[in-house]
Amino acid sequence: MSMAKSSAFKIRKGQISSFHWVMISFLLLILAGTFLLTLPVCSAEHVHTPFLDCLFEIASAIGTVGLTTGITPLLHTPTKLILIFLMYFGRVGCLTLIYALLPRIKETSRLPMEHINVG
Repeated sequence: MSMAKSSAFKIRKGQISSFHWVMISFLLLILAGTFLLTLPVCSAEHVHTPFLDCLFEIASAIGTVGLTTGITPLLHTPTKLILIFLMYFGRVGCLTLIYALLPRIKETSRLPMEHINVG
């Protein structure tokens, strides 16, 4: 079966699948984190860090890769905490965190009732 005909990759007009929502959320999180890291306020020396270094650092944190460009020691403590949160978010996953934060809905379960004819 080709990927174009697969139901996982089909997008109906006006609908976005959960797979696409996850990808979009990761992309937006990477872009927002990269924007934060490029701000001069985030670095301890108040210097402008290169965009590609920040993008690599954030994508590595979310992907829990463990690679760095070496700019982490130049960051303020709150910025390091943001990186730690992104590492945790990337490890646990966005859907798990969303389900953990949503209020619980109590559903009452009932046993099925059926009359069985015997004989």
